[in-house]
Amino acid sequence: MLRDIRFGLKLLWKDRGYAATAILTLAICLGANTAIFTIVNSVLLKPLPVPDSSRILLMSNQYPKSGGGDENNFVNSGVPDYYDRLRTMTVYEEQAMYNGTNLAFDIDGSPQLVRGMAVTPSLFRLLKVPPAQGRIFEDSEGEIGNDQKVILSYGLWQQLYGERPDVPGQTIRLGGRPFTITGIMPRGFEFADSDARFWIPLTFTEQQKSDNGRHSNSWFNVARLKPGATIEQARDQVNALNAANLDRFPQFKQLLINVGFYTRVDPLQDVLVRSIRSTLYFLWGGAVFVLLIGGVNIANLALARSNLRLKELSTRLAIGASRAQVARQLIIESVLLGVSGGIAGVMTGWVILRAFATVGMDRLPRATEIHMDLAVVAAALAVSIVVGVVIGLVPVAHLFKLNLNNVLHEESRTGTGGKATRAVRRLLIVTQVAFTFVLLIGSGLLIASFRNLLAVNPGFKAEGVISGGVGIPRVVITTTASFWPRAIR
Repeated sequence: MLRDIRFGLKLLWKDRGYAATAILTLAICLGANTAIFTIVNSVLLKPLPVPDSSRILLMSNQYPKSGGGDENNFVNSGVPDYYDRLRTMTVYEEQAMYNGTNLAFDIDGSPQLVRGMAVTPSLFRLLKVPPAQGRIFEDSEGEIGNDQKVILSYGLWQQLYGERPDVPGQTIRLGGRPFTITGIMPRGFEFADSDARFWIPLTFTEQQKSDNGRHSNSWFNVARLKPGATIEQARDQVNALNAANLDRFPQFKQLLINVGFYTRVDPLQDVLVRSIRSTLYFLWGGAVFVLLIGGVNIANLALARSNLRLKELSTRLAIGASRAQVARQLIIESVLLGVSGGIAGVMTGWVILRAFATVGMDRLPRATEIHMDLAVVAAALAVSIVVGVVIGLVPVAHLFKLNLNNVLHEESRTGTGGKATRAVRRLLIVTQVAFTFVLLIGSGLLIASFRNLLAVNPGFKAEGVISGGVGIPRVVITTTASFWPRAIR
């Protein structure tokens, strides 16, 4: 084997033009696949960065017959739903509510609006991720009047305090109010919203908890299944709870039946990536077609090269080499090309990822988790070996079909070969063109759809119109009452 590897390297070095062409082709094809697979693996395939993330579910109230849009538009849950589920659903070991919030922090002497989350104290118990410093929220801090506590992300702690260890227990002003810092989350921690940099307790008023707040769906309700429990059991229990509530509130029963009300229960990870899953798989499929096109192209080149070497190969067979030995030599040469192309492809994929980062990859769900890890590199190298073996099998299969006694009479100096060889090469060219047309047609349909989307009349004139937002902190306004009409105007 080592002798064949050394001999293969010598042959490839001698035929550097062929080797460079094959490696460059594989570098481009495998680089595109490596970059896309890195994104697919990080966003879709990897579990969420919390223990047993597959057991975390999201419950979402749905009204499919109300004309409110697609069922995939999650309408979330109301506060009474949360307390009902806490009391009656035994399939969960923990439940929590959360939502996004923005508060002004004093950063470098100036107020800056920072993205965060308001969460029930149970959320951190549900996630089972302990803080790097300090503590998580206590249940008593989820009550109004005792809720001015905050947990900082690792990055915000670095920015504000330079990783000082004495930060828990200190006071910081958020939105014009003092908050006590209870803890610092570990580096890299995120949940649901990658932009969230702090967490404060989520509290509910008595009005929100009352039955008047039913179907006021403004919060996300997540839960962790007990060990051994299944998502089907969770769906059965929430359906039973909804049926009981319909009988408890007959004044709303017919209306809710008419709009098809039910509660959807899905793994949280599926919900977070649902909007992007089909797009990423579509891009990955396109990259696979590029790899197929490149592989067929290299197989054609390998077949032509083996035809040029038929005299050499037939001589080796004549002096005692077996067909299996010659086949092994050809496959080893192809695998050497494949591995070299795989290494170049990994480097090309890294460059492509860096380019993606400059054009908005941070808008993807779980964008902060996208990186090329050892699993991606191993997968890329494994694919390169498989591609090398498959490419090597093309000339090997042709070699086993040839009558080497007639090779010298049939073979020409151009490497085009005899009738059988030309037939195989024509088949490879047709296959390559077919794959190319599939990719081009798919791209053309995508461009046509995008063009039609841009041509849709939105129903208003957008020329010269800009939009903006103003974050108003929750502080007591002490100016005259006439402030509010002016602000509204």
